[in-house]
Amino acid sequence: MEDFNAGALPWCEFGDVESGSDRPTTSATFVSAQESLEGPTTPRNVVLQWPPAASIVGALIEALAAATACNDGEAIAAAVMHLAVLLDSSCRDDGAAIGAAMRAGPALESLVRLLDHADQRVTQATLLLIGNLSTHDVDEAADATLHAFRTLGSFERLLPHAQSASPLTVMYALGAIRNQMTGLNEVTLLQTSGVLAQLQQIAAGRPQAEAGATSMPFADALDHPRLRQFACGCLINVRQIMSANEIGNWS
Repeated sequence: MEDFNAGALPWCEFGDVESGSDRPTTSATFVSAQESLEGPTTPRNVVLQWPPAASIVGALIEALAAATACNDGEAIAAAVMHLAVLLDSSCRDDGAAIGAAMRAGPALESLVRLLDHADQRVTQATLLLIGNLSTHDVDEAADATLHAFRTLGSFERLLPHAQSASPLTVMYALGAIRNQMTGLNEVTLLQTSGVLAQLQQIAAGRPQAEAGATSMPFADALDHPRLRQFACGCLINVRQIMSANEIGNWS
């Protein structure tokens, strides 16, 4: 890692950063299924009134498997988003039960595969669900989920979505990236993929490419306060990881 070049990372204030601790600790973020770039919104075709009982998750996992088997994009997106809404509205005990149910079978592997799906509705719902399954705010056993995702290579498959033409996709991707960025391997992948440079530009309010760099799609749309907040959160995790490993170069 001696040749790691973080560049001039902008210092960002983010609400859930842990300060004053003996060791840097990466922070996570929760993204509500009812949230858009502009504020709260109800996901289309998703009913929010039913009680968040963890027992529902089994039926939703079965629905996801059936929809995936016939590659029905609309049904896949609906099943994944229902899981995301269920997780969103769950209490801590239910969140832990949902996480355990997702780890018990092939559901996590199915989610990672869906990151490559051609239907943007599927990938957005999947990014949202993966990100929230990866935070201890939802599931105290999230370390086990993170280990499973790491084994499945999910982080590498998140990165292309951070360079999407859709600002909402970028927001969901950055939430998932932040929650799964726990070590130097992820920081290195951020750098080599070009996503680290993009995070710096968004956080600084300059999503337009620097001279000689490749332009990002819909640069004006990516110049958004909510995206800057998410980019700052990712960069805070980068700083914490670098500091914990005594890697500097913040000039």
